Amino acid sequence: MSGDRDSYYLVSYNSEQTIVDAAFGYSDLSGAYNSVDTYIDPFDPEITKLLGQIPGLDDPRLSAEDKLVKVYNYIINNFSYVPDEKDDWNFVSETIYRRGGDCEDLAILLSSAMIAVLLAEGVDYQTANGRIAAVAGRHAVYGDHVYVEYKADDGQVYVLDAAFAEQGNIERLSDLKKNSEVNFTVYFRFNDNKVFLDAAASNSAEAKASSQIDPEQECLQPLLERFERETDLRDATRDELTLKLFNFLRTEFEIVDLQEFFPSLELLTQTKVGNSQGLSLLLVNAALAMAHTLGLELPNIRLCEAERDGEKQYIVIYEDELGIDRVLDFTDKIVDPQMQLDLVNTLKDLFSINAYMPAQDLAGLVKYGREYGLGDDLYGR
Repeated sequence: MSGDRDSYYLVSYNSEQTIVDAAFGYSDLSGAYNSVDTYIDPFDPEITKLLGQIPGLDDPRLSAEDKLVKVYNYIINNFSYVPDEKDDWNFVSETIYRRGGDCEDLAILLSSAMIAVLLAEGVDYQTANGRIAAVAGRHAVYGDHVYVEYKADDGQVYVLDAAFAEQGNIERLSDLKKNSEVNFTVYFRFNDNKVFLDAAASNSAEAKASSQIDPEQECLQPLLERFERETDLRDATRDELTLKLFNFLRTEFEIVDLQEFFPSLELLTQTKVGNSQGLSLLLVNAALAMAHTLGLELPNIRLCEAERDGEKQYIVIYEDELGIDRVLDFTDKIVDPQMQLDLVNTLKDLFSINAYMPAQDLAGLVKYGREYGLGDDLYGR
């Protein structure tokens, strides 16, 4: 596991306001980002075949944990760690076919095989998944890395690292390091049916927002090329361009409720689903990129934290050509639609920047927080 495209994670809220964690890894086979828990598959027929190849695994005298030891030893001796520059995530059948893979591929294979063993030993599905998890994070020595954790009968949580296997072959699980003995910053854990984010893994909003205001990101290009093909931009002013982009994104993307994490723009453009900060970041980057492409003056456009009636969202503050800061709100929770309609006096207003609320007019209702804008070095601004 390495590089910037390897894993993406976010936290969203469903209609019952319960937290749902999600992480995504890119598969070259499917050509898409898949939830990481879908890669772990103890029911894959290739896992059954693999377990049948392990000498002595069917010995009835062995305990379930003795069999897990055999599975671990077999995988570290028969599968090679192969660094992947593209850092794609492989399904278990791919790793078995190739007899090797990157750290996440081997962790996924080992997790799948271990869960399958517990199921075969009569352990129920939920309990098996509760005892085994692949763990993604940053290792003090190896950098970004994935290994497997197992909660043993003795109450300890052991680390099974199929990629580097520092201990070599083991005779019992207690030969392994405990998770408390590994210098490792956890990003998230996942098993066959769930993803668990680690609270300590979340970067500050400031760092995440600032790092992603970059209109030169390659993932923007297909989206902007489509926008240009489908939109009449002849003689468009900066105000007109920004509004057309805003309405294009509102049509193209599904908005989900408030989240604590900033998803990458690459994930956002792949899934066409975003939260308020994700879509606001996308608009900021897209507006800057398109203005540069069309030879227009770069807009003063910023991502902004905003809170109304105790609910926090992210909005875009755009300075129009008259120097008025306007609020562009993907959620309609900071600026409700009726407030915008009240600004419209003529049909022309309906399709102009005049239909968007000046930020100062909301000062009594909205608490504005930190703003994030473009760095001075990009495009020589």
